[in-house]
Amino acid sequence: MELLNKMAKDFKSKIRVSNANENSERGAVLLITMAIVAVFFVVMLYGIELSSILSSAGQQQYNARFVTLAALEEYYDTDCESPEDTSVCHSDRMKAALDRARDIAGYNVTLKSSRGDAASIAEVGQVTLESGRWYSTDDNSGACESINKDYPCFVPGDEDINSFNLKGQIYQPAFFMAKTATLVDALPEGSFDVNVVASVIPRHGCFLVDISGSTQRGAHLLQSNRDFAPKILRTQFAYYLKEDGNAVPDGSSHEKLWPELLAQGPRPVGVATDYRRHYFDDYELKQTLGDGDYSSSDSYAKHHPSPSKYGANRKSGRYRIDFFRDETHLGPEPLTTILSGLHEAVSLFENRAVAGDKACIIFYDNELVWTRVLNLTSEFDYLKSIVDPGQLKTPKDPIFGYKLNSERDLPLALQHNLFPALDGFTFTQMAISEALAQFKKGKDEIGSVSNFLVHIGDGLTNCSAACRQYDQDNDGKFDEERVLECYSLYWNELSEFGDIELSIGAGVSQELIDACSIADVNGDGIFQGDEWWGIFENFGCEVCTNVYYQYDKAIRELRNTADSVLHKGKIPLHAILVGEHVEPHTLDVFDADLGRCLTDEEAREREKDFTDYIYAPDKRSERGSWSDANSSFENMFKTGADPFYQANYDWYTLARMTGGFWGPIRPKHPGCVDLSSEAEISAALGGVCNDGERRKYDHKCRTPEKQIRDYMTTIMNQNPYAIVSSD
Repeated sequence: MELLNKMAKDFKSKIRVSNANENSERGAVLLITMAIVAVFFVVMLYGIELSSILSSAGQQQYNARFVTLAALEEYYDTDCESPEDTSVCHSDRMKAALDRARDIAGYNVTLKSSRGDAASIAEVGQVTLESGRWYSTDDNSGACESINKDYPCFVPGDEDINSFNLKGQIYQPAFFMAKTATLVDALPEGSFDVNVVASVIPRHGCFLVDISGSTQRGAHLLQSNRDFAPKILRTQFAYYLKEDGNAVPDGSSHEKLWPELLAQGPRPVGVATDYRRHYFDDYELKQTLGDGDYSSSDSYAKHHPSPSKYGANRKSGRYRIDFFRDETHLGPEPLTTILSGLHEAVSLFENRAVAGDKACIIFYDNELVWTRVLNLTSEFDYLKSIVDPGQLKTPKDPIFGYKLNSERDLPLALQHNLFPALDGFTFTQMAISEALAQFKKGKDEIGSVSNFLVHIGDGLTNCSAACRQYDQDNDGKFDEERVLECYSLYWNELSEFGDIELSIGAGVSQELIDACSIADVNGDGIFQGDEWWGIFENFGCEVCTNVYYQYDKAIRELRNTADSVLHKGKIPLHAILVGEHVEPHTLDVFDADLGRCLTDEEAREREKDFTDYIYAPDKRSERGSWSDANSSFENMFKTGADPFYQANYDWYTLARMTGGFWGPIRPKHPGCVDLSSEAEISAALGGVCNDGERRKYDHKCRTPEKQIRDYMTTIMNQNPYAIVSSD
């Protein structure tokens, strides 16, 4: 019994020891677990905060780019109260830019002048917005070398700026890490360096001016103008004379009009005459440039293409040019207004003061001439000297007349033959091709650049690029051999006559496609057999001919260029339409939800037509017939006939396809006299919105000259911006 009791006591003692050991182990495990959890939470906090800091750093870099771009945009969008005072203007714009930066930054921003340091703000670090110029390439100024930098570089300054530099340090307190910063030196602090440069991207703009007869119709009576009887002193701005300087013009088109003018003699004294009537004594003998003058001036070789490209051994031309001016007649119209718009555009280019900006101007009709083509250049003074409208507005002295020192002493615009020829056609595709070639050369020289086109004219393009490619003899006509070759290939490769799709396969070769591309009458990739052959029998395929069929074909070619080249290349085509025979207009489009007429931008978003026409160019359309279109085209100049509205629709479509601006040049409403308020203007114009009505008068009571200058301002204010450097 004692033995059993002893064994029981020993067993209980062992159990107590075992429990004690077990409790001790459990405590140790608990302590270790708690320590691990604590470490885990510390690491997790560091990880979360580190991730937040790294994420914030990326976000702050993004924000810095956005702030810099916004500030630069605000700078250029701010109008100056005193634009002539450049220092005050710059100060006002910088203030607006800084306010904009502070509004969206989320941290304070200080302005750093090139003449002093910015104050440090301890709470958020030191971030400064500095103005200056970005030099993407060397412009021979040695700007980057002056601050020991390689190109490209940012040079601080307050004059002729084109860029902003946002630079400094943004401090963001890290609560947990700040408490342990003395223990863990390797972890990053909550501060970020930013260094961002935003710059205005250089722009290359080419202005295409249709210099055919439409640019003088507003000031010289031609054909049967709608407001006058057919035979009332039909005149033109300049008459080309025979080579010997004889007073008799050369060419049948001139000879038809000259006898009427010659018979009128001197301008009657004290007799009220219409300002569009011009008399023999209004014209003076002058001489324009020829190919032989090209080598006489370095500026010609620098700013114009070689005569070997656009000259063909042209001799200097002798002209009788109209120099009559009075209070009403200040020169050929709309040519003088067009020059005013060009001068405004070039001046705005110059005022932008953006390194790399260049402009070119191409005056054209059915051909290009070196004196009329001004190459892409940054020497805006040269461009302005040629398109200065003041040189054409100089009034004729009542006693001494408009007598210059010699027959070659001419205003530059006239010396360069920038006046219309009566028999000139309009080959717009050719002018666009020349502009694109200049853009390519300009881009190769500078790199990043934003291109745009501005076309000014009545839009009546009537030359076919498709016909031009088969004009092997360069005589302005489609070679008959090519017509027969196309027809022969078509007949031999296909056993039946009919329409076929112009794509390789099913018996259609590339040779056939190349030879017969002209036969795609409707521009839809379909060869129209009977229809095509009938057109060649009736019209032939002349490069230029003033018939509706040729206009329609030329417009189709331009649409293809707009879609396949300009739209894809992000080159907007801005269209400025002139000429009462096409009646430039917009269309009132009322929107019930807005309770007003749509703007152009809103109409584009809703795919509403902002212009209109009364028939359809496609004979298959339900809206009209081919004969309607052809009749409108043929009768547009006749008294009482409707204008050729289709030109509005076609050119607005081209502008819309490429993201371009639409600018109709309209007459000032006769009721616009001493009007100042919008209400007075609205009342004079018959209300602000009449759904479906054509706005044939300017809706702001502006003169045509004011309209085109405002349009150029709108186009030139489309400044492209980009981040050019970011650390």
